[in-house]
Amino acid sequence: MNRIELKEVTNLNKETSTKLIKMLNKFSTNKETNTEYSNAFNKLEPLCTELLKSNKKESKIFGLKLLSTFRFHKETQRLIVNRLIELKFIEALLRSPTSIILRESKELIIIMAKQKDISKEYVTLIWNCFINFKTKEVSMILINIMIELCKEEISIIPIKRKMFKEASNCFLWELIFEQEIPQKSKELAISELVKSLNVEYFRQCIESIGDNFLRAVNVEASIYFLLKINFLDVLTNKEAEEFITKNDLIKSSIKLCTEYHKKIREYLKRSSNNVKAKLNFIEHANLYLNFLQMICCVSERCSIDNSNLDILWKLYYKEAVLAEFEDLLWDALKKENKQYYLGFFSSLHETTFFFKTYLLDPTYFSLATITLTAFTCFKRYFEFINNHKEKSIDDTLNDYIGLEALWTITLTNEYKALREDGTDFLITTYCQHINKEPTLLVQQFLTKIFKRSYNSPQQLKTALNILNLFTIRYYSTICL
Repeated sequence: MNRIELKEVTNLNKETSTKLIKMLNKFSTNKETNTEYSNAFNKLEPLCTELLKSNKKESKIFGLKLLSTFRFHKETQRLIVNRLIELKFIEALLRSPTSIILRESKELIIIMAKQKDISKEYVTLIWNCFINFKTKEVSMILINIMIELCKEEISIIPIKRKMFKEASNCFLWELIFEQEIPQKSKELAISELVKSLNVEYFRQCIESIGDNFLRAVNVEASIYFLLKINFLDVLTNKEAEEFITKNDLIKSSIKLCTEYHKKIREYLKRSSNNVKAKLNFIEHANLYLNFLQMICCVSERCSIDNSNLDILWKLYYKEAVLAEFEDLLWDALKKENKQYYLGFFSSLHETTFFFKTYLLDPTYFSLATITLTAFTCFKRYFEFINNHKEKSIDDTLNDYIGLEALWTITLTNEYKALREDGTDFLITTYCQHINKEPTLLVQQFLTKIFKRSYNSPQQLKTALNILNLFTIRYYSTICL
């Protein structure tokens, strides 16, 4: 089919439909075919109408594609607008959008919103749709539509201050801090904004955000933005320290985190089986931990104090609303931070204090019921602290901080997999010191085994297994 006779277009199949659209797209860029292009619209407009009225998704999509090919000429643009107004097609779509139909309608929606006499009405429809429909695909398409309208200087929401040269960036900035916008939509807006900004604007954004923490407004959106741009890479260490202390970021974040956990508890009392809601809670609870880890490790001046550490411990471990929160805490605690320490700490003193006070104190932490995730964190602190602490010439393995706790975990924990993991870690720890003083090492090991009292056959069985495996590893190491 080299040329379709437009007068004879009636029943289109998939193949001829595709060829027709390609041909019309060529017409749209060729000035010599303007008359033929307008004639084509007049002939095909009834077909477009029938397709848009159809209940079949495929027919609607083809109708939209066909209609969109005529959007490039002013004469046909107004005809398209009139037809869509008559059908109330865009209104119906924006009240109950699907991502596929919305994507195909994007250019037509923009044309409707750009018509001066009806712009306000359609911009309102777009905005209400954005607020009410929270799926990622729909939100992303609507954000792109609104960005395009901003480029045409069409106001979506009142711009309170022009922070950026580009209207679309001003819009995205305002969108992030608009109270009625769902958090997921704000995150999409942040992602779009970050793509087009440079360091100069990032610094401007950071300065503006500081006030949000002091006034306790839009803190969650602010946290997400600062994490997204990794603001510590934008500011110097001194600037970051001043920003954190001046705006009281740690206190504000802990307070908001506490309030958020209360909301979760209240929600779960009403509805405990909503899996999607739980996943959302977990994601946002993790957001606070990631942010706190980022700001607490800037310097000792920004470190988390004992009272705030206690609050985090209760929220994520002792009185956790969801069991998954405990794993979030262990993951955050074991990460190496920018200062090359662990978790929320920026000095060896802070790291050691946490290990001794929280992980080695039975009033805070039960070694007998420690989980595999928690044990991974325990091992991380055990190695880190004992490898970095000051040592004297007379120090032996018995002087390791947490060694007794490691024995207790390995012998008494109720989980078999954890006892096996503990056994391997314990023996590895001892065997790393074989070459220093092998005889003393064996004496210390055997003393730990035989001077303990065992409260169950299982504990005794575990102890004999440790002894057996240590003997095998010891002799294989000595013989090498």
